[in-house]
Amino acid sequence: METNFDELRREIESAELETEDDVEAFRVRFLGQKQGRIKKLFGKIGELDPEERPAFGKQVNALNSLLRNKAVVYTFISRPESMRSVLVSQSVSRSIFTPRRLEKSS
Repeated sequence: METNFDELRREIESAELETEDDVEAFRVRFLGQKQGRIKKLFGKIGELDPEERPAFGKQVNALNSLLRNKAVVYTFISRPESMRSVLVSQSVSRSIFTPRRLEKSS
């Protein structure tokens, strides 16, 4: 099975996400139920010979992670308040984002 993972990676990396509509179109193009390019690749894993599945699956997962990370970064940049809600939901301490006071040495 010929799949050009490098071409897909370049397409994901070069996508310009400037609006929430861009992010949604990006998500649908790659993960949509009917036309999603990465979604289709996940479906093909079961058709492969068992020895080919791990390497193919690893590459598909890497593309999926790249795509999702790009969408998350856009969300954080465009809506900073969403970053706070994610951090709170993940139980991340705010202290890591607060500068520490320097203690005076005696």
